[in-house]
Amino acid sequence: MDFDELYRLDPPFHENDGRLCSYRSSRDCCLYVYHHVSPTMRTIETGCGFSTVCFAVKGSHHLCIEPDADVIRRVQEFCALKGISLEHCHFVNERSEVYLPSMPHGGMVDFALIDGRHAFPTPFLDWFYIADRMRTGSIVVVDDTQLWTGKTLADFLRAEEGWNNGLELGIDRVRSEVFAKTTDDRCRDKWWGEQPFVKSQSVTGAV
Repeated sequence: MDFDELYRLDPPFHENDGRLCSYRSSRDCCLYVYHHVSPTMRTIETGCGFSTVCFAVKGSHHLCIEPDADVIRRVQEFCALKGISLEHCHFVNERSEVYLPSMPHGGMVDFALIDGRHAFPTPFLDWFYIADRMRTGSIVVVDDTQLWTGKTLADFLRAEEGWNNGLELGIDRVRSEVFAKTTDDRCRDKWWGEQPFVKSQSVTGAV
């Protein structure tokens, strides 16, 4: 299905105050997924919605982690209605911070979208557990960087040597940022003084 045709549909997968609504990612973010995901990839996202449909259309081996069963059901019903195959999509009805630490090892991830619960500390936990499953060259998109949690995660990654932020072509950096993993070094193995962003934000004289 053509992206513009798909995007115009704007299906209301979510609910607010008892009314269905759309919380889809920005057009740039969805378009980035649409243009950079392929059937050979293993992909993962925290959260579920229009971006999930984009992953399905592109045919990647996709894992979607979403705690709201109704959102999953609406996405599945929409895809069935539009003839979009979910053959390679696996849905996990669970909070990401509960599922990710014990997630079965099903191979390395090529593309990740962090777009689940945006309250502290969930985006950081999502990245923390997903990053170790990403091979060198894999892509992670941090969505909703207009929120403090998303912005802080993006600021941290931008300062890390192991993450390349030079891939944001076509992305509105007010709402989302794209990074490529460039090294197998694990941030969790570093002490705070080896993390440039943490060091720059700290009152080091008091440590």
